[in-house]
Amino acid sequence: MADGPLYILCACVGFGMAASYVLPDALLADIIDYDELHTGLRSEGLYTVVESNLQQYAEIVGGVVPSLVAYFAGFQSLGGCSCGCGAKCDADYLRWSCPADVGYACTDGFGATLLYGEPDRAAPCTVQPEGVQWSFRVFFLAVPAACYLLAAIPAWKLPISSHSHRAIVAQLRAREAAEAAAARPAACSEAAEAVAGGAEAGGAVGEADSEAAAPPPYLATDPLTGRQVRLPGHRATDVFEAHFSSGERAFARRRNEPLPALRWLLRVRLGVWSAIVACLVALVAVLHVVGAELVFTTVVTLGCLGLAGVTLLVAWDAARLRATWGAAAVTWSAGAREGAMGRNKVESGDSIELDGSNVEPTRRWRDLASDTPVAGFGEFR
Repeated sequence: MADGPLYILCACVGFGMAASYVLPDALLADIIDYDELHTGLRSEGLYTVVESNLQQYAEIVGGVVPSLVAYFAGFQSLGGCSCGCGAKCDADYLRWSCPADVGYACTDGFGATLLYGEPDRAAPCTVQPEGVQWSFRVFFLAVPAACYLLAAIPAWKLPISSHSHRAIVAQLRAREAAEAAAARPAACSEAAEAVAGGAEAGGAVGEADSEAAAPPPYLATDPLTGRQVRLPGHRATDVFEAHFSSGERAFARRRNEPLPALRWLLRVRLGVWSAIVACLVALVAVLHVVGAELVFTTVVTLGCLGLAGVTLLVAWDAARLRATWGAAAVTWSAGAREGAMGRNKVESGDSIELDGSNVEPTRRWRDLASDTPVAGFGEFR
């Protein structure tokens, strides 16, 4: 292989590695601020844990897959030699001991002159098949360079610039100030009521004036889209937007009974993950019984990687399936949000009034695609 492409790949890897130490955490900090704008929560812990776990998973894959490829390409430790190239030989004056060549020298150092044979010949323990050399070039240069170049695309297209980030922070501070103003102690309003009049009627008027004077909730504006941001609450739309993708919600809306359709979809997914786990475990057991140690080691290595990913999918789909059953027993209405947010919890079976009357839980689940609070899930219990 010519040296020119190698130098280009080395330069790409060098620039990419330097950027990987600088950019990810800076981008993640901007994303955390943007997430707070839309959720009202600071989630640094969640984001950093996910980032660390993804890095560890990538390191496992990056360490195991190249080793397996090199092994199947014919890699041999020390090139098949019993000693040499860093592995000390037991006999004196022996630089290496290989099946086809033995090198003697006055010392066992790398630069020691050989006493017999061609003095400049390469140590056999440094020689690997061409396929092994190509696997090293691919996994140590080509693959990292390609990954760094691909990672540069989303980093370049990230819409959060320095200007928009300053606007995001300004919106967060404005919302915090509005929430602090709304959360002032009620003593001020009670004092105003007492001054306005001690009579019951006067107190009622003062109470009404106090409620009328309460500031409305602050609606921040997303600097990237220009739209107002509604913080998620306990509404049915919030629950399902947080747990299901747009494609899954579209799948449910095409069915006559959307919520059971979602449950069926999740059960199918859980069945697929369980089948994959059973197949991997059975394959490992069979290979161990028949004594195919080489294939057994490979399958165990790759199977553990697969099981790690499948475990996450099982936990996620199980949590979503549980959420569908938990939401099915709740009746929602336009007046439900403030009461639910006030106690930070909605109990299963709550019946919440809208304009003084109970909402009948007969609305179709497909209405959850809208942004308006709806009576939900009762007909699918």
